Amino acid sequence: MSNESIDFGVKAEEPKVLVLVDANNVTGHARSIGRKVNFPGLIEFFSRFGNIDEARIYASLPPENFGGLIRFYDYLNHIGGERVKVIRKISRRLPSGEILHEPIRERLMMDAMYIAGSIRPDAIVLCSGNGSYVPLVLRLRRYGIKTIIAFPPQKTSEELRDVASEFVDLTDFFSSGEPLESRVPESEVPALLKAG
Repeated sequence: MSNESIDFGVKAEEPKVLVLVDANNVTGHARSIGRKVNFPGLIEFFSRFGNIDEARIYASLPPENFGGLIRFYDYLNHIGGERVKVIRKISRRLPSGEILHEPIRERLMMDAMYIAGSIRPDAIVLCSGNGSYVPLVLRLRRYGIKTIIAFPPQKTSEELRDVASEFVDLTDFFSSGEPLESRVPESEVPALLKAG
């Protein structure tokens, strides 16, 4: 592990922000365009919306630790200090060999409501394009919390964009990521990375 850390850009009297990242959605998209995800850079990017009180990265992991993901997410926890938390669920392999994916989206939605009630952020940044988050965004907006959806528009549910307070196009951010060793066609991106 290096001595890296994430710069949260803390400034006095700026809005308090909670960042929620659907790692499976983010990683699946990045792999489909042949890029790696710079999670520390992504969190730092979101500091433009205010003081990041907390950032949470939600990941559903395969039972075989596909590509050393557990070690990678432990590293993110380490460099993020107290403000970055990686919430991961490891999928189970059934006796038949089938993988039972652990639903991480439900955990993200439950945590968002709980945390929103306890820390009372001015804004929540949700890094995902999945339309299943529409009810969450609607509920947060009813509570007076600004909701910012950040993802490439071509991979974001139109309804999700419509209900958000603000939409941020992350196409350039994803395109600037470090290239994978070889481009992986979207059809070959493991289903787990698309699941959540």
